[in-house]
Amino acid sequence: MKAFFNKYSFAMVKMFVNQCVIGLFGNVLALAFVKSTALTIVISILSMIFYFFLNYMLIWEVGSKDSIQIDAGRMKYRPLTGFYIALGAAIPNLLIATVHALCLPFAMSNKLLSGICAISRIIMLFIEGMYTGIMSAVKIGEAALNNFWWVYFIITIPAMIASAAAYLMGRKNIHFTKVLLPMTPEELEIKREKKKNK
Repeated sequence: MKAFFNKYSFAMVKMFVNQCVIGLFGNVLALAFVKSTALTIVISILSMIFYFFLNYMLIWEVGSKDSIQIDAGRMKYRPLTGFYIALGAAIPNLLIATVHALCLPFAMSNKLLSGICAISRIIMLFIEGMYTGIMSAVKIGEAALNNFWWVYFIITIPAMIASAAAYLMGRKNIHFTKVLLPMTPEELEIKREKKKNK
């Protein structure tokens, strides 16, 4: 466990920082389009896609680097590495969600717990802002999703699934997209020739 955290702690921290940045971005956009439910949902989905894309690029690279060590026999292959990296990055989310869930039943009768509950919810809405649009627009009965404590646990799962897939693809050198991949000299030459011939 300690060796795992030592090896992948940078990736975990980077994932969490990505989440906070995209969360802020998602919140700002959700507030800008708050009068239109449809636009709020669309913006939220686009923020989520961008967040998953950043994670994909990060964890794909981790899987690609690990694959060299695995093939050389210097490292044991663990298919769920990407999932566990995302789980490690989600520890702050899960801790805050747990505090919120534990305080919520007593928030009406205890001022201190009510304050802790309110602060934890604000923090969650800030660091998970890419989901704000969907969570505020989609309702169960009369209540928006962001009013339910269990939602804050569920929204951590998609990033774990995406990271698990990205690690496996990096390990197998499968490219979901060629965006941000460096071009070989041959590819650059072909591109130049095509421009000349136009």
